[in-house]
Amino acid sequence: MIQKLRWATLAKRTQDLVDATNVISVSGEFLDWDYIEHWCRELGIVAALKQAREAARMA
Repeated sequence: MIQKLRWATLAKRTQDLVDATNVISVSGEFLDWDYIEHWCRELGIVAALKQAREAARMA
């Protein structure tokens, strides 16, 4: 999912953001959020993570 968020940010690939949102919608309770948030901060893609999480909440 982190790679999907990177591609969504760096390559402006909309489908990757949709894919990440779907992963959160289906498996969000099982994800290691500390790990994901750490690497999103390291990679500068926190905004994409926030966007995917908000979209998953609305789905």
